[in-house]
Amino acid sequence: MTIKAILFDCDGTLVDTELMCARAFTDALKLYGVDCAPELMLTEFFGIPNTQIAEKLSARFGVALPEEPITKIYTDNVFATMAEQMRVLADSVAYVKGLKDRGFKLAVGSNGTKDVVVEELRVAGYLGDIIPRPLVFTAIDVANPKPAPDMYLMAAEACGVAPEECVVVEDSAAGARAGLAAGMRVVGYTGLAHDAAYSRQRLENAGVSRIIEVLPALDVHLL
Repeated sequence: MTIKAILFDCDGTLVDTELMCARAFTDALKLYGVDCAPELMLTEFFGIPNTQIAEKLSARFGVALPEEPITKIYTDNVFATMAEQMRVLADSVAYVKGLKDRGFKLAVGSNGTKDVVVEELRVAGYLGDIIPRPLVFTAIDVANPKPAPDMYLMAAEACGVAPEECVVVEDSAAGARAGLAAGMRVVGYTGLAHDAAYSRQRLENAGVSRIIEVLPALDVHLL
């Protein structure tokens, strides 16, 4: 089957924001008396939507964590620190642009907060000419976020291609499972991982056999 579309995760795949977002979220939680280390977000809750994290922590700590205020505080925290803390690999941006120029359909599927993901892609230089805004999908767009396949199936439909014509590029186990459940080829990416060996192990445990350390190595998996 010819590959026609490439569906990227955002955080940890196109941009290095995992620790930045973890800090922003845990800082928001502190206002409600929940004190968690940012590292917890990168291990136990890695790749899980913030709304689900809040639900789990609310039950664990016996504290009401209202979704809207926490999302607003989290978003404000990210926007305030993005310029300083977000890392973008110029080679990755150039490579993704090259994929667009070669005729591949490109989309993003992220469990992140919509406003945050869109701003990250804009600041990094992906949004617009490379990845159109209507082809950026987040948890708010589907009934079931990753690891359910809904988001990637929606992205494939928006690109006008069949699931088997898609490659999903993911750094998280939840995202990898979503791509596999959608019937797509999944490539794990560890190039922005803060612990590459741990990230590789999680991806392998999720059933991913194709794993790359630099984004341009994706080419061999598009054949």
